[in-house]
Amino acid sequence: MQPPNPTKEISLNIIALSAFTIMFGSLVGPLVHFSSLIPIGAVMALLVGTSLDNFFLQSRCTGLVLDTIARRDPAYAQRIICHEAGHFLVAQRLEIAVIGYSLSAWEAWQQGQTGQGGIAFAPPPSLISGKLLQSYCAVWMAGIAAEQLIYGNSIGGQDDRQQLRSILKMAGCDAGSMVRAESAALLQAQEQLALHRPALEVLVQALQERRSVTACLELLIAT
Repeated sequence: MQPPNPTKEISLNIIALSAFTIMFGSLVGPLVHFSSLIPIGAVMALLVGTSLDNFFLQSRCTGLVLDTIARRDPAYAQRIICHEAGHFLVAQRLEIAVIGYSLSAWEAWQQGQTGQGGIAFAPPPSLISGKLLQSYCAVWMAGIAAEQLIYGNSIGGQDDRQQLRSILKMAGCDAGSMVRAESAALLQAQEQLALHRPALEVLVQALQERRSVTACLELLIAT
């Protein structure tokens, strides 16, 4: 199941704002002796571009722009790296193969991926054991757990929760079981990260330096 795209709502908001600006410019422009065609033309270009991006590219261009702007804040960019390092470390400790990573929408775009970036894992098998499912759930919650460990709270992870709930739903879990499984997965991830915090710090530095997956794994094995 495709996780929700947070930039899609933003794109729709831009469309609504653009429509309002066109109407406002048409009414006010003549009163101040300013051609309403200039702002309307600019807004129309933005409106068309955003609409095409939203409906044909699943808001990838909008997401790329917004993500690039957001990552100009060093604190935000560092939090993202810590979040992804949590996924990476718990996957490695629970013997789930990490096959790649990207730390921004631009890096994901370059790799032919969608979304804002993240850690790529080997997909779970179609017939998955209860223990392996639990491990995957812990990996999905590990980004949230890493933020909580380092910053005391988490601001990301909605897509991670959605992926976890989707796979649990496919496994036949009801709502109550999903809540319990999510809590248990978060606790398992927290325990792994607290136990291996020095390795987490080493991995954060390695991801900052854009080390290869192989180099990152070697560092974790040695830590």
